[in-house]
This record gives sequence, structure tokens and C-alpha cells, in this order.
Amino acid sequence: MPASNPTTPRQGRGTSPFADLTALFEALPDAALLAELEATRHTGRPGYAIPVVWRSLVASFYLGIVHDTDLVRALESNPLLAAACGIHSPDDVPSKFAICRFRRKLSGFRGAVSDVLMASVGQLRDKLPGFGHTVAVDATDVKAWANGFHQDTDPDAGTGAKKKGQQSTYFWYGYKIHLAVDADSELPIWFDVTAANTYDGNMLAPVLR
Repeated sequence: MPASNPTTPRQGRGTSPFADLTALFEALPDAALLAELEATRHTGRPGYAIPVVWRSLVASFYLGIVHDTDLVRALESNPLLAAACGIHSPDDVPSKFAICRFRRKLSGFRGAVSDVLMASVGQLRDKLPGFGHTVAVDATDVKAWANGFHQDTDPDAGTGAKKKGQQSTYFWYGYKIHLAVDADSELPIWFDVTAANTYDGNMLAPVLR
């Protein structure tokens, strides 16, 4: 996804700059996921509200914000974005460390996150006639934070290669996102993530299934 100005989201039919983001949160079928996450809270210092951190993370994908530091800065500087995420006080803005910990925590809830995606796709299928009748599948590269010389810091990644023009080859250390989208609306249906050295053709059938 191309990076965008973190204070200027893509605007749709909303009546305010962040109406689309608010509508997204209202429609997202994430109640079961949030309940599972809440159940893992320990006694002691309450920390940041889980729905706030979750919405902030979702907003970062919606706005194309890559780095957690930029996300925190956007939440601190834009009250409309903060309010859409459920933040009504500067003290409620999650720190970059809290967001990083939450990302790691989500990796243990892959099933619940997948259920959110499947339910969202089901809603789209009900709302959009013909959704999913024509499907396009492709892969895109995602660089790891580590590089090929420090593979021990991200051992799940791999080295990928892609032809650029007739002569040059582009190499990167990281991952591939194998994505299936509805060809008419260009909305995503499903995805899978592999090391960058995975052959695209091997992932066609799993992603379509």
C-alpha cells in the first residue's frame, strides 16, 4: 500500500474527513476478537484500552502509516483521528512500545483475526452483487526490518528475487503477501504471508481455497 499523509485519509462518501474511518470501526465484526483479547488482561496496572490500541492499529493500515512512531505522532497531532480511535485525552494515546507489544500479542490470536476477515468478506458478499465472481491473485514483496546480513534477527524471512526489465534483478530480504482480491471492486478477499523465497505458483491453490 502506498504511503499517504497520516493526517489526510482517503476520503469516500463521508461527511467529514474521518467519517469513513468511523464507519469502518462501526462495521468491523471484531467483538469476538476484542473479547478474547480482554480475557487475557492481567490484574495490576490497566494499561491502554484494548479497543483503542486495536483501532489505532487498524487506522494505521487504512492511512498507510508504516512506522509506530508516525502513528503515535498522528494520533497526538490530529484530534479527529484520535477521536475516531476512541482517544479523548492526550494521556490515552498509546505509546509506540504499547503498539509494538500489541502487534506481538495479536500474533497469538491469528484464528480470531482470520474470523474478523472472513466475517468482513461475508458482509461484502451480501452487500455487493457479484462480489468474488472474478478473482485476481498476485504477490507483493514486504521487506523485513532485518537484512540479509543479519538474518538471525528475523529467521522466518527469506531472500526473494524479481526481474526488473531485461537485465537487472531486484533482491530483497523479507516476505511475500499472496493476495486474492475481487477483480471488480478491487477489495481484498484473502491473503497469506510467506518468506520471500516462496514460489508464487505454490501459493495459488491455498489462497484460492
